[in-house]
Amino acid sequence: MYGILILLTATLVWAAPPAQELVCEHIPQIQQRFLVNHLQPNQPAVIEARTIEQYMKRLDGSKLYLLENEFNDIQKSMTKIFTKISANDCSPILKTSELLSKRVEERIKYAQEYLGPKFKIEKDWKIQTDYDKRKRPKTEKEAKRAFEAQLQYDVAIYVGTGISLA
Repeated sequence: MYGILILLTATLVWAAPPAQELVCEHIPQIQQRFLVNHLQPNQPAVIEARTIEQYMKRLDGSKLYLLENEFNDIQKSMTKIFTKISANDCSPILKTSELLSKRVEERIKYAQEYLGPKFKIEKDWKIQTDYDKRKRPKTEKEAKRAFEAQLQYDVAIYVGTGISLA
């Protein structure tokens, strides 16, 4: 039930061939068939609320990519998403995907710089490994700092297990 938006995002964005235009005209039919076969159709508001809740929870579960205000804006844009999708308006999902893709690309570029020739493991880093307890960054500076902590942690795990960084 809550996987509908995740499935739709994956289907629309990541599975689409690059030259193909992204459209959402078939989503209402897919959604209806899913709801009829798997859920009680007399609770659309509850289903929609749970779908949005789970979509948002999984959108950036590590809390390393989206800033707090971006996350909140996305959550607001998902209001009445089933109605929007039924009207062939997938813009909230597509805009979310574009923003998340942009943030991931930025983090990849930053990781390449950060993990460059001058990189060294620092022992004083602290990281919250429980993503549910981790706070979403409010500024880009906080986001980079959290990402650096995650990179330090990840590299330390590799080194600790005997994997060479070379």
